[in-house]
Amino acid sequence: MILLNYTMSKKVTKAIDPVFTPDQPSLAPVFIIGSGRSGTTLLGRCLGENNTLLFIDEPRFINHILLPIAFDQLNGDDIMRRLAVTDDGSGKEPMKFLRRMNEHYGHLLGKNSFKALEKEVVEGCMDLFTRLPTLSHKQRMQKIRNIIQNLTISTTQLLGGTRWLVKQPDLSCNLNNLLEIFPDARFIHIIRNPFDVIHSRIQRGFQQDFQSAFQVWFNRLQPIAQFNRRVNCMLTISFEDLVNDPERVIRHTADFIGLNPGNQSNDDRSPEDWIVSASSNVQHVEANIHRGKHKFLASENEMVLSAWEELDKSGGRWLTDLNLKLGLDAIN
Repeated sequence: MILLNYTMSKKVTKAIDPVFTPDQPSLAPVFIIGSGRSGTTLLGRCLGENNTLLFIDEPRFINHILLPIAFDQLNGDDIMRRLAVTDDGSGKEPMKFLRRMNEHYGHLLGKNSFKALEKEVVEGCMDLFTRLPTLSHKQRMQKIRNIIQNLTISTTQLLGGTRWLVKQPDLSCNLNNLLEIFPDARFIHIIRNPFDVIHSRIQRGFQQDFQSAFQVWFNRLQPIAQFNRRVNCMLTISFEDLVNDPERVIRHTADFIGLNPGNQSNDDRSPEDWIVSASSNVQHVEANIHRGKHKFLASENEMVLSAWEELDKSGGRWLTDLNLKLGLDAIN
C-alpha cells in the first residue's frame, strides 16, 4: 500500500453553536454537495420536480463572496478585487460590479440565472461589504441570512416554490459556516464510484491527468467526511442507487428533508406523481460504472482505495456500506 501525499486534518472542531433560531422545517434550505461529476445536477433536477423547491444551480455569490467576507477568509485586497472596486469608485456601480463578477465567477444566481434579480444580489453584497467594519460576527451572520432569505422570497415569488434547493459542489469547504448561518438546513451528499468521477473529470477536460483529478475529488470529500461525523443533518446517497432505483432514493431523500409529497402549491398532481416525474429525469442517464475499463495504473487504483479508506475513517465509517454498491470491492 503506497503512502498518500496528503494528510487528513487532525483538528477537532467544537460543536457548532448556531447564532440563529431554526426556521420552520418546511422553509429550511437544502444544499446538494459532493464532488463534481458525481450526479449533483441530476439530483437537483429530480428533487426540483417538487413545486415547493426552487432549484438553484451553482449560485457563485454564496461561496465566493458572502461567506468569505463574513468569516474573514479574504484580506482587504481580495475583497476589493472580488467586489471590483476601483480607485475611481466606478466598480461600486451595481451593474458594472455585476458584469465584472460574471467575468470572474460566472453565474451569480446560478446556471439557471435570474437576470431580473441579479441587481439585488449585487446591492446586498455591496451593502454587506460597506458595513463590514461596524458589524459584529453575529450581525454579519444575520446580514447574510437576510440577503439569502430576501433572495429566496424574490425568486420563489417569481418562479414558484417556498424553499431553495441549492446545488454547488464547492460549498463543501464552507459547510460549518453554512450551518452556523442556517442551523435548520439540510445537506444531501451524493457520492459516485471515485474511479468513474476521476475518469469523467479527465474526459470532460476539467483536469488533464489522474493526479490532478484525484486531488480535486479528494479535496471535495475530505471536509464532507469530517462534517458527517459531527452532524445529523446530512444524508449521503449514491449516484448508482439514484440511477438504478430512482423512486426509492428520491422518496427517501424527500423524507429526510421533510418534504411532504402531497404539499404541492399550485399543483393538482397526486402525492406520488411528482416522485414519478422526478424519476423520469434519470431515464436517459447511463450509470457508466466501468469498473476496470478505465485502465488506471495499479498504483493509481491503490491511491484511490487508500484515500477512500481514509475518508471512511474520517467520517466515522460512513462509507463502508457503499463499497459493494460502488464496485470498490471488486478492484484489487
